[in-house]
Amino acid sequence: MDRATHSGLARFLAGVILLVLIWVAALRRRVEEKTEVLRAVLESTADGILAVNSEGQAVARNRKFLDMWRIPEALRNGHSERPYSNSRSGN
Repeated sequence: MDRATHSGLARFLAGVILLVLIWVAALRRRVEEKTEVLRAVLESTADGILAVNSEGQAVARNRKFLDMWRIPEALRNGHSERPYSNSRSGN
């Protein structure tokens, strides 16, 4: 491969990488916007909601759920895999 071909290939690959990075940034921004909308809907409902994934791990909840089940403040923002399973108090 001669020098001109090598230089052209390098520019092409740099352009492709730049386009991919721009595309990823745009997708990330769209996901963040959709997540904010879903969070607002989740918080605006009068029901207590806990969403779990296929492995039974909590992935989302609203404040009404936390209040309804009397989840202590110390567990509300924690990263425990099952923070809600045994935390009910005063039943």
